[in-house]
Amino acid sequence: MRTMVTIALLVAGVCLSDVCLGASYTVTVNDDNPKTIHVSGEFALESSTIAMYITRSPQLEDGQAALVRNLVIKRADGEPVTYEYAGIGDWTLAANVGDIVHVDYDVLLEHDRYDWGPGIDEVAYRQDDGLFFTGASLFIVPGHTSTHTIDVRFDLPSGWKASTPWPSVEMGTYSARNVMDLVRNCLFMGTHLEETVTIGDFTFILAVGDRFKSKLNLFVEAMAPLLPAYVEMFGGMPSESRYLVVINPGNRSDGGAFPGSYSMLIRGEVNRTSSAVWGHGIAHELLHFWNGHTIAPASSSDEEWFKEGFTDYLTILSLSRTGLDPRETTYRKLENSARRYIIAKKLMDITDSMRAAGAEKHRKRFLVYGGGTLVAFALDIRIREATENAKGIDELMSRMYAEFGATGNRYSYEDIVRIATEVSGKDQSEFFGEFVDGTGFLDIGPYCESIGLQLTTMMDEFYIAEFSEATPAQRAIIASMLGTRGAAGGTGISR
Repeated sequence: MRTMVTIALLVAGVCLSDVCLGASYTVTVNDDNPKTIHVSGEFALESSTIAMYITRSPQLEDGQAALVRNLVIKRADGEPVTYEYAGIGDWTLAANVGDIVHVDYDVLLEHDRYDWGPGIDEVAYRQDDGLFFTGASLFIVPGHTSTHTIDVRFDLPSGWKASTPWPSVEMGTYSARNVMDLVRNCLFMGTHLEETVTIGDFTFILAVGDRFKSKLNLFVEAMAPLLPAYVEMFGGMPSESRYLVVINPGNRSDGGAFPGSYSMLIRGEVNRTSSAVWGHGIAHELLHFWNGHTIAPASSSDEEWFKEGFTDYLTILSLSRTGLDPRETTYRKLENSARRYIIAKKLMDITDSMRAAGAEKHRKRFLVYGGGTLVAFALDIRIREATENAKGIDELMSRMYAEFGATGNRYSYEDIVRIATEVSGKDQSEFFGEFVDGTGFLDIGPYCESIGLQLTTMMDEFYIAEFSEATPAQRAIIASMLGTRGAAGGTGISR
């Protein structure tokens, strides 16, 4: 039986020089197993260029734009508009700013045939029970300067639903704040399970694929203790309080966080034993709502070590403190970070600094993630030793939140060094200069030993254990960093 999925998007009109600037899109899926999706739209031009915000692929220099076919552009009166493809997702039109144009094009549903730098979970994919997209993989837009609300209306076949990060304004219609809110988020359409969960001041729309429907409670139980822990760590809420979470099975476990949503693919079984992987993924992406989106760098590629490495370290701490990870798992994760770092530095022979490696984050992820985690671990110890365990990395992150997250200002590398120095009361510029901005090798053995941990290594093997003769002061530092082994408290969940 032929089915049709239609999404209509209407941008509230605004007039400039007597020309009404507005936009609408309709996305049509013709059957349950389509080869293409058809998109039509009408909008006012912000410039002579329209664009798709692309994700690069090794096989597709033009990213998702390479999957666009049959693009036809006309004026509002039906007159054809000539255009040239300028590359990298840009089309140059023979038209003027403010002109109203109508676009029609098809999108090939072949995203899973290609490799994508951040993973297909940040692009588009097909599941048996529906279709996943980022807005950037679907829409050619006139620009990003408009700040006007976009209403997103869904017309879906019987039994289908649309899960979005945007609030509902009426039945079947949702409201995105602007074009960037549209393209920098994800959505899922299908017969999947959707459930709205409130945890404290947060509202989550959980879109869970068929295979994991029975695992919903495990996902919620993992999220519930982490959110208040993050609020306490940073000293406030992230920039949003309503998020879409899309969880599906995949060929590899991976995740991607967006300003108002995140997507996650999980390989293998979901149970308490495997939570060391999938639970870590959920915790890491949740933390990105603070470190990465609310606290954002002026130059993203230079500070990926901080966005990803520090986020992973804070994830390890939080899972330990909340009791979601036992202490043994916590040490295994620190060992994994050390292993990634030694492989990057000694076996892969990556000679970049951590900052420089951020420009190729996904290819040099062992240095960015593993090295960044170790820098955070060592810095945490440096701060605690300098302040007699009165402060640690939590104070660094809360200062970053107060100065940049709460204000919307963007931070620089120099800001991180400055705040680390202020929190610790000791100059940290040499430490950062050698191991982050420079290419020195960070040996975490002495840092482990200083807090009563034994690090045993051989080539790429790392083993961390607690010294039985550790002093009370050393044990106090470990407890402050990793918490006690007790179970997490109340969840505060409502559904």
